[in-house]
Amino acid sequence: METEGTAGLLSPSGEDFRLIGSSIDPEEALQEILALKPDIVVTEWELSNTTGGALMQRVRDAGGQCEFIVLTGAYSHNSLRAFFLAGGFDYWRKPLRKQMALEALERLSEGRARSQAQRAR
Repeated sequence: METEGTAGLLSPSGEDFRLIGSSIDPEEALQEILALKPDIVVTEWELSNTTGGALMQRVRDAGGQCEFIVLTGAYSHNSLRAFFLAGGFDYWRKPLRKQMALEALERLSEGRARSQAQRAR
């Protein structure tokens, strides 16, 4: 799922990743995330009237289990620290290099596969 500003930035790379939603409105994004239950949400840090970190917290408070990646050109260390302490997965700085993004998505995919294998034991 992608939110404001990131739609179209990442195209599907084979069968591993598939875009299932996109929104420019944070409230609409929240509802889509909760309904569609994506594995990953890629969001801009600065959203209309909120932040990607606040969106992540609202999803978590509502029981959402997806991973969050924020994309931004401007940031504060305190904001990013809070994002990671709240369980954010990754941070992408603009301009985004597609290869860097795909490598991060692969790391996430590999980590999930390891977790599922451990749970199956």
